[in-house]
Amino acid sequence: MKDKNFLKRKKVITWILIIPVLLFMLFFYISKQNYQEKLEKLNHCVSVFNCYTAIYDDYFSENFCYPENMDEVENFSNKVNNPLYKFTDPFSKHSKNLLYIPLYNKNNSLCEGYMLLSAGIDGKINATVEDTVFMDDIKRFKLYNPNQIKWNETQDIYEFADDFSLYNYFCGKKDLLIGYKDGVKSFILNATSMGIYSPSEVYLKYSKLLENNVVLNCAIKARIVENNEKYIILSDDEFNVHCSMYVGRPHIDLKKDSTIIIVGKCNKKIETDTNIIYMDKCIVVEH
Repeated sequence: MKDKNFLKRKKVITWILIIPVLLFMLFFYISKQNYQEKLEKLNHCVSVFNCYTAIYDDYFSENFCYPENMDEVENFSNKVNNPLYKFTDPFSKHSKNLLYIPLYNKNNSLCEGYMLLSAGIDGKINATVEDTVFMDDIKRFKLYNPNQIKWNETQDIYEFADDFSLYNYFCGKKDLLIGYKDGVKSFILNATSMGIYSPSEVYLKYSKLLENNVVLNCAIKARIVENNEKYIILSDDEFNVHCSMYVGRPHIDLKKDSTIIIVGKCNKKIETDTNIIYMDKCIVVEH
């Protein structure tokens, strides 16, 4: 009789130990599946994400800086009659949008970049932004994926590893970096990737496009014939380039007749009677 009672108690104790383990395994499996589904949704929504971030790039293209807050984004969206796409954070417990944080250049206090944060695995945004965030400050944010910051690339969205952690699920208190953009760096890379040309080559290559009011990012290599704080004039003896300089990148120690590479926006018809090419938001990239 005693043996039977002992066996019954042993079975009860065994089940008491097994059931929590099974429940824990089930919870872990479901939570991990849910996490991976959300990651997959992020990793396969590049087209939607590009529509969402297009308004920021359009704003930068027109103003050569990023909006300082979402009110400016909405106002610009209404101004250009371009719908503001919604991109709900799949990790947010309350279905909120991604957190937009403007990033400023410490040397000129201009908003030259931004980052987008997701709540991440713990389901809530933990970052607090109470003051100006500079470009280098991004390193002090607590992120689940700090190594995803791609300083030398223009990629906007990243792919994420499926490393699920219950500790992060309950106690993560970090955020997931979804997007990062350095607008000026992207502008320079875009302009130079199109090729570096002499003023004459720019005329031959782009004059017809500029006649149709197309705005082009160009990189030009030529010698300096005039230089002051607000503009530089370059020449290859056939065409002159009037470069209105970007205030955020001061140009110093540039000597007359020295050859430099400059990037900027060509946004005016080339004057063939005077052989003048006009460029705006110019930055010296090599001298």
